[in-house]
Amino acid sequence: PDCDAIALAQFSLARAAPAVERAVGIPVLTTPGSAVRAIRERVERAVRSPPPVDVAGLASWLARKYPDVAAIDVPALARWLGDRSRAAPVLIDVRAANEQAVSTLPGALCVAPADEPAEVLRRVGAARPIVAYCAVGVRSAKFARALAAAGATNVQSLRGGIFEWANRGL
Repeated sequence: PDCDAIALAQFSLARAAPAVERAVGIPVLTTPGSAVRAIRERVERAVRSPPPVDVAGLASWLARKYPDVAAIDVPALARWLGDRSRAAPVLIDVRAANEQAVSTLPGALCVAPADEPAEVLRRVGAARPIVAYCAVGVRSAKFARALAAAGATNVQSLRGGIFEWANRGL
């Protein structure tokens, strides 16, 4: 479901808010606790295993849920994009249009999470290296799996998504 990345981000922010407030000295606005609990309950009902509430937990959960999907971390992708001796990957942003309107990686192909993977591959080529990304990595892992099933030979999901990219100041 599309709500999982949003719920994970909101829940993680709610857990981290006190530490962030102490570190920067200004209040951090978060979703009220009751709303976060309701979102988490909805997500847990929608997926087989409960999602994590922290970055390490998210990475572990994704590895268990999508063991067949290769992942690339943000520093490795940044190095790859900066390496002119290497063919750049096709970046595929699989977030909703309203999320893409806020931010996207330069040159990324923006597709909806519900877009047909075979059609996306016809546009970019099944043999080209592909890195799919979303907010935190849940939807991109799901889409990367679908791209591989449709014939992509070199597809990865960006671990931590665009949130991790932004958190690293890239």
